[in-house]
Amino acid sequence: MWFVLGGFIGSLCIAICTKKLRIHSVPALWGKFKDKSSVKRLAYSFLGGFILILGARIADGCASGLILSGNMEMAVSSFVFAICVTLSYFVFTKYFYKKG
Repeated sequence: MWFVLGGFIGSLCIAICTKKLRIHSVPALWGKFKDKSSVKRLAYSFLGGFILILGARIADGCASGLILSGNMEMAVSSFVFAICVTLSYFVFTKYFYKKG
C-alpha cells in the first residue's frame, strides 16, 4: 500500500514541479486514436481492469509479481514469460493505436 501511495505522491510532485499537471477524463493519445467520449473511455477502462483482475485471479497471482520475484530467483520460466509479455505489449500497442 505504501508503495502505491508513494508512487502517486511522487508523480503528483513531479507533475506539479514541471507544471504538467492536467486533469482530464480522456487522455490526448486516447482521443487521437480512439474516441473522445468519456463514457466509452470509462467502459474500456472498466473492461480492461476486469480482465486484468480476472486473469490474476485465475493465475493465482499477478503477472508483474511473477516477473519480479521470478527474475530475482533467476528462474528461466520467469525470463521467458517476461520476454513474451514484453513482445505482446509491442504487438498489442501497434494494433490498438492504429489509426482508422
